[in-house]
Amino acid sequence: MRKIFLLIALTFFCLIFSRTALYAQQDTATSLVVGVYVSPPFVMLADNGAFHGMAVELWETASKPLGISSEYIQYHSLKELLDATICHDVDVLLTNLSVTHERAVRLAISYPWFDGGMRLIVNNDYKSTVFKELLDSGRIKSYLWLTVLVIALTLIITLIRRRIDIAYTKKWSTGLALSFHDLILAAKSGKIPPAKLGWIGYVLSAVWMLVGVALIAYVTSTLTSAMTSVSLQTNINSLLDLQGRSVSVGVISGSVGHDLLHSMGIATKDYDAVADAVNDLHARKLDAVVDDAPVLEYWAYTRPELELNVVGSLFYPEKYVFAANEFHHQLLDAVSLEIIKMHDNGELEALKNKFLGPQKP
Repeated sequence: MRKIFLLIALTFFCLIFSRTALYAQQDTATSLVVGVYVSPPFVMLADNGAFHGMAVELWETASKPLGISSEYIQYHSLKELLDATICHDVDVLLTNLSVTHERAVRLAISYPWFDGGMRLIVNNDYKSTVFKELLDSGRIKSYLWLTVLVIALTLIITLIRRRIDIAYTKKWSTGLALSFHDLILAAKSGKIPPAKLGWIGYVLSAVWMLVGVALIAYVTSTLTSAMTSVSLQTNINSLLDLQGRSVSVGVISGSVGHDLLHSMGIATKDYDAVADAVNDLHARKLDAVVDDAPVLEYWAYTRPELELNVVGSLFYPEKYVFAANEFHHQLLDAVSLEIIKMHDNGELEALKNKFLGPQKP
């Protein structure tokens, strides 16, 4: 009898405890801190400070039947947002997050709501020239200073010859032309014939031997670099075109694209926002940007003045999901059921069409 009483008491205690824990979990779930990373068209920030976009509308639609209210906090890099979710600073992560094995192990993952992948964006039909590349890189200024130096040396040599050599032509145009001719020949040989200028010629010859070859090497290397850059910028049409080349590719810090390109040995420059990478691409500071295809397509479509072009076929297919810290597995299971319902009744497809246009079959 005593054992039966203890068993009943223990059962009653477990029921009360589980019900209390369930209520506590529901109370926590009704008000969530949702970390967002702006990535148009999935997450965007309006002028009034409100967040909107495909992922935001999907989350609000799926979470509304569950009685969930969301407090949005913006993070300025995907890596920061991932770390904040893992460390429980936020409850839910909201952006176009690609699911990976590592993320699925460390986070609670929802039902995939979008099929994406990676692509490249480059300058659209960019027809550069060697002169433009030199101008953009600032080397034209160096060339102008070299020109001033050559003109000054030509004038100095002419003045010295007119003073030392009695037989030297007194006509300025001819004298300057002769001095310039000898100076250019000296650039090839690395010295100035000192006999024509006496002791001053020996001094100039020594100086020219020190700097002449270096100047020629500088001009040759910069021209070669400019011509290579022109060739690269007009021939990037796929991911394979980035391999084995000295190119600069913009990626989002902490993204799948960042890890993929590093594994392929392709040099990258990290950015916290796609907008910054795209602006640097437009300014010719990058050769290409690699990121999620719909994000790049959205930029190319909404910013035609940048003259950008998304190239290459889709690579590294991805599934976009919502993520949360490990305390909210049941919550995301409930949200996943709502997403599946939206998929079945066509709401999810309508949402995609709203932000990305009619989806190709």
